[in-house]
Amino acid sequence: MVAFGLCPWAVPALRAGRVARAVVTEVAPAAEICLPILEAWEAARVSIGLLLLPRFAGTRGAFDSFAERVRRVERARREGESAFAVAAFHPHGPATFTGPHQLVSWLRRTPDPLLQFVRVDALDAVKSGGGDVSGDVAAHNHAALTAPGEAARFDAVIRALRADRDAAYARLGL
Repeated sequence: MVAFGLCPWAVPALRAGRVARAVVTEVAPAAEICLPILEAWEAARVSIGLLLLPRFAGTRGAFDSFAERVRRVERARREGESAFAVAAFHPHGPATFTGPHQLVSWLRRTPDPLLQFVRVDALDAVKSGGGDVSGDVAAHNHAALTAPGEAARFDAVIRALRADRDAAYARLGL
């Protein structure tokens, strides 16, 4: 979330107007359904794409498997090279965390299943500075959220978003 300064790509992408969102409403979508969306995002030079799958019927593990299938069809479409790195976010994540790498799963709790696509060239630009980007981001986020009260504040935001989502869906009869 931008307010917590946890994603090094979010603010620059938002400022440049390079964040896109799309929704897939199928309960059990095929990975190929994502290809037209990814093609459009690639053509538009989107830096971060957020693909919401609010009706996805499956566990966190099933959603992780779906994300892997999306990675594979994207690589096949591009003959081995993906334009985007994919991260799976899901409502059912761990309730707590102890270290930087456990924090990643804790942070990836969202009101609905969501795939985040980050342009590989944006990741490469950060990597060109050297070091372990994933490890550096995990360490930064761990330090930020282990500051007094920050983990509880983040958790409260996630829970409030989920409660709002549940109430909205209930009003719609979903």
